[in-house]
Amino acid sequence: MKEQIVSSNQVGNYLSKIRPKYERRRFERRKCNFMGRVLFTERGTRCITQYIVIALDISEVGIRIHTTYTKEIPRHFYFFVGKYQHGIGCIVVGRDKDILRCEFIKEESTKLVDFLAQVKNPNSTLGELKTALLKPSNLL
Repeated sequence: MKEQIVSSNQVGNYLSKIRPKYERRRFERRKCNFMGRVLFTERGTRCITQYIVIALDISEVGIRIHTTYTKEIPRHFYFFVGKYQHGIGCIVVGRDKDILRCEFIKEESTKLVDFLAQVKNPNSTLGELKTALLKPSNLL
């Protein structure tokens, strides 16, 4: 049998493949500056750990957050806004020195994302948010 030599710059190389349509960015990423809480469990369900983080940008399917605890935060966690009014399940898809790039488990509503992107005072999202957007019927 004749052996075929495959060059690394050919289309067949896995590094040169174009990402599938479902992986391309479908939603606009909005710059933001608000604080939220990252909650996760340690040692089974015995210990709940919480860190306060700063959101740098957000879209309907993901968020980029700044924290000094990037190594301590596990791959799966919950991101809460308000006084634990709205929790979002997240998966870490990338870690930098002090930045976590995360995807939401479930797509969030455009109304909620727009509201969070327009918050002026970063500390206001740690207290109770008095908005009708955080009612479960308005998030669908």
